[in-house]
Amino acid sequence: MNNYKKLINKYPILKLIGKISDNLGIKTYVVGGFIRDSIIKKKSKEIDIVCIGKSINLEEKIKN
Repeated sequence: MNNYKKLINKYPILKLIGKISDNLGIKTYVVGGFIRDSIIKKKSKEIDIVCIGKSINLEEKIKN
């Protein structure tokens, strides 16, 4: 998929994680099977996230 904005709009959780990451100053990346599945246009059941920084801060904000 060349246009990741469409992907972000399709999965609002990605937009939320992006906003929270920006607010916390944490670099966050979507990785793994979700990216592969998006490229081959297969439905994915989970999203793997990697962040550089204190992931617990990101997790707490996402929960709330």
